[in-house]
Amino acid sequence: MDNSSARPMKYALAVLMIAVGAYSAAGAHDTTTPEQELVSEIGKADLKAGITFEQANAIAQFYFQHYVSGCGGADPAVDRGSRWEVTPRLGIAGIPSKTPIVIEKYTGTISRKNGPTLSLAAILAPKEVLPQPIHKVAVTWPKHLPSDGHSVTIQIEFVVSLSGATSDFRLMHSSGRFECDRAVRGAVEGWRYAPRKEPITLVESIETCTY
Repeated sequence: MDNSSARPMKYALAVLMIAVGAYSAAGAHDTTTPEQELVSEIGKADLKAGITFEQANAIAQFYFQHYVSGCGGADPAVDRGSRWEVTPRLGIAGIPSKTPIVIEKYTGTISRKNGPTLSLAAILAPKEVLPQPIHKVAVTWPKHLPSDGHSVTIQIEFVVSLSGATSDFRLMHSSGRFECDRAVRGAVEGWRYAPRKEPITLVESIETCTY
């Protein structure tokens, strides 16, 4: 092959290397679901022995975040024999709710009056292959951040709608810098997925904002 025919190939390889470098600079990505995040946190659940105090607290926080409206948090779990009860605290003032989150120790049933009833077994069961965006906008990090600083991971939860658009963004883990968090949300807002039969909630962990 002469030099003239080799030039286009070299040019194409150079463009490919630049593109790969640009993608790497955007940070490492890891896609999960809120349920998978919960499974990772609680580990193996042995319903014969019963759900532990630590597992109950993690489950209650998951339930609160996704099925109890408004801001707030949840008190530590209280042992009621065959079940755990967790009192949600609602609003900025943290007013205790009269309707607790109930976690059955030996069946894994999770419920709250006027709220959905969940099954821990269903949460622990393998899920569908997670969708990947068909159009992915790279994160544009702030230019003034030093390149030799330490990297941080930003975790954002969002919903992929029937049309494949993203919505309902919620910051799960902040970098501690508003501009980095905003850069991640701005990128994810532009992601598009293939149309779906039903919405799905995803959690994206993105690393490399350094400072």
